[in-house]
Amino acid sequence: MNILHLSDLHRCEYDIHEMLAQNEWLQSLPQVDAVVITGDVFESENFRNPKFNPFMILKNLFGHTPVIFCLGNHEFFFHNVDNVKKYFIDKFQSEIGKYDNVCCLDTMDYYDLPDKAGGKPIRFFGNVLWYDGSMATVPGQDMAKFAGRRWMDMTIKDFNWTLEHAKCREQIERVLAMSDGYIKVLCTHCVPHSKLNWHMVKNQNEINAFSGVADFLDRYKFDYALCGHTHARVTCEINSCKCYNVGSDYQPPWIHNIIEIP
Repeated sequence: MNILHLSDLHRCEYDIHEMLAQNEWLQSLPQVDAVVITGDVFESENFRNPKFNPFMILKNLFGHTPVIFCLGNHEFFFHNVDNVKKYFIDKFQSEIGKYDNVCCLDTMDYYDLPDKAGGKPIRFFGNVLWYDGSMATVPGQDMAKFAGRRWMDMTIKDFNWTLEHAKCREQIERVLAMSDGYIKVLCTHCVPHSKLNWHMVKNQNEINAFSGVADFLDRYKFDYALCGHTHARVTCEINSCKCYNVGSDYQPPWIHNIIEIP
């Protein structure tokens, strides 16, 4: 089964020229069995438009191909975390049955696909996976103070990154516990291991703290892990888990992965 892995599209539907260029690029990519987008799919400013519907846009872009995506930090800017999740739930339910092949993992827990060769079914699950501070490499770094000056996540209303990380971890643990017999594909925005964060080569970089979770893949067993967020391509294997950070950035040339899952 071939999976198209995308991330960090940062779609702002108000920027018509860039969206048309991105649409053209997406439609030029190879046909696949499923699309996975690991966060920062849309900029939060889109939500001001009452006619904006992320599920309709993804459905129009990819047709009947299953599209599995998680949220990224950019979807939450200037909004409350719970309200953003409710927004995606409401938009999905706005036309019952129309967007069944488009799944937001943060609100729907998982999406299953049968293996075409008759082997194990594939289960995609995950979420934004808010950071826990474990990637910080600056001694004594005050994450809140740094974020308040230079990190946009602090525009998120009532944001408690420690609490939100715990919620993300609980959701993944819960789905993992009921996924025996599946090929398990973890899909997160923030990186689930320090080896997937290119910033770590600069061990005094303050941004490391906001990149993800240093040892998530050491604690849990997955078959594949897909992520984005840090804007540099990394492919590696961690504890027998095949791992991909697609490495896409804000501007073109946009980057993609084609991942074959047996």
